[in-house]
Amino acid sequence: MLKTIYFMAAAAFVTPVSPDPVLSPGTFCHANAPDFTGYAELLVPYCLENVTEEVKERVFWAYQIPKEERDQYEISHVIPLFLGGSNGFSNLWPEHVSMQNARQVEECLFLWLDEGLVDYIEALQIATERWFYTDFGSCGSGPGLSLDR
Repeated sequence: MLKTIYFMAAAAFVTPVSPDPVLSPGTFCHANAPDFTGYAELLVPYCLENVTEEVKERVFWAYQIPKEERDQYEISHVIPLFLGGSNGFSNLWPEHVSMQNARQVEECLFLWLDEGLVDYIEALQIATERWFYTDFGSCGSGPGLSLDR
């Protein structure tokens, strides 16, 4: 999992550019979770996306995102749902809308996993460290990612 947090200054507060590993270490869906729907192809527990407004507010509060800035964030899953992530507080973080690389890597991971270009463990590792990947080209090129830390 992620061990370092990087921040960039913005206005009068600090904008998180990666999950805080204490607040958001990542958690998995399980059979007793209220959003559990069954097991995905890889026998990974699958939860439907269902993050309540109350949980979103807790995440914003924990990360100290001012109310007037919250429309610039999306509550994201550290471990994506398609890899067995949960909707629990410790699997969520406020991702700034400008972080397009993270979204594209997640979309590519889904494709690569489906096509057998990565296995589950590789996909999970890339997903939990996706904010560090900067130059991965198109999804069609497979997981030849360049890791910039």
